[in-house]
Amino acid sequence: MRGDKRFGSRSGIWIGTAVLAALVLASSALALQPEPEELPPIDEIEIEEPYAPVRVRDDHDPRRAAHPVRIVAYALHPVGVALDWLLVRPAVWAVRQEPLRTIFGYED
Repeated sequence: MRGDKRFGSRSGIWIGTAVLAALVLASSALALQPEPEELPPIDEIEIEEPYAPVRVRDDHDPRRAAHPVRIVAYALHPVGVALDWLLVRPAVWAVRQEPLRTIFGYED
């Protein structure tokens, strides 16, 4: 619209002047920042340990680990994990859906 006086050529000049002034102020603010101090090389930095070294107790007992039942458990554990993923988890998912949810009385 030609007759619209809200956005004349003068407003464009004012907006351009304001943007230019903002850019000049921002660049001068950046120029006034101090130079970062030079860091020493990595091999010259001394690191102080604030805490004592952590000692973790080893719970491994060779007599318990070599028990025949434990050896069988080591072999059967992957089978149990596979049954959990292949049978139990899909069954729980199915029971959470209607109408099995109502039949089995599943509650969150």
